[in-house]
Amino acid sequence: MPVISFNNQVLSAFGTPPLNLSWSLSSTGQFKTVELLTTGTTASKAVRGVAFNTLLSSAVSPASGTGSFATLSAFAGTTFRVDRAYNGKTMAVIFTDESSSLFTVVTGTALQTLTANGFDTSFPQIQKEVYLGYR
Repeated sequence: MPVISFNNQVLSAFGTPPLNLSWSLSSTGQFKTVELLTTGTTASKAVRGVAFNTLLSSAVSPASGTGSFATLSAFAGTTFRVDRAYNGKTMAVIFTDESSSLFTVVTGTALQTLTANGFDTSFPQIQKEVYLGYR
């Protein structure tokens, strides 16, 4: 499977000492279009966060999104809010072991359907560690 790359992330440092103070529960950039509310555990893997691509301005939606949010769940214990402009876009749930599961956002359905993606997902934290020589 090819590597899927995302340019934004929302990550929780809860339970991962030492706490990483650069991680944020809301998306980076001027517009806060994704917010991580809670993280849970599935299949004995703890969730670290969600990776996604920043919205770009288009004729349909501005980069700031629609201003209307949907609260979604990847599975029990993991919830996040996304701007409705993400409907139909691909995101990834990132686990603490850095494996991931992909999903296509369906803002009309609270529980999202996940597809395992192993370790084939790249997101800003991974890219930063590679750049700094930690990987």
